[in-house]
Amino acid sequence: MEVKTVTIGEDTKCLGVVVGGDTVMVPLMTELPRRQFREVAAAFNGEDKEGAIDGFFRTYLGDAVDEMKQSDFLRVVRAWQAASEEDMGATLGE
Repeated sequence: MEVKTVTIGEDTKCLGVVVGGDTVMVPLMTELPRRQFREVAAAFNGEDKEGAIDGFFRTYLGDAVDEMKQSDFLRVVRAWQAASEEDMGATLGE
């Protein structure tokens, strides 16, 4: 029987977001803990009853999420979503 090895804790794939001159690293979807993965996936599937998307980005970007223009927030979300989908090889809804 062949045993495959999976190493956890490798370098984390992230999207860099510049906030106030500092670059903040937001982990891509595949890098999230399973609980958080399920919450964010549900939010992108239209089940964002608790504001999971805002909450997820607030975890990494802090109060900047509430202070940035909606157009900037959407750019961040779309860039993160595109990078995550490219990394996963599938859309977040799949």
